[in-house]
Amino acid sequence: SSLSPRELINPKSALSGNIPVLRKTKNWTLPLDQYEDFLREWAVEGHKDDWKSNVLGQVKSWLDDGLKPRAMTRDLDW
Repeated sequence: SSLSPRELINPKSALSGNIPVLRKTKNWTLPLDQYEDFLREWAVEGHKDDWKSNVLGQVKSWLDDGLKPRAMTRDLDW
């Protein structure tokens, strides 16, 4: 399951043993839920003859479950 960092009990790194530090951050998200209708039309109707059935089925299952906003950035040094 996914937990918020604040929900962890006695958190520590499995590699270093260090305790995590909460910091302020600014992350960008892609609001996929706002484009669900467009993406359904584009993917399921517009490309049903172009994609393999298993690919189309996977995309359709994501859409049927309801899209959620997705994180686009993270605080990493690339």
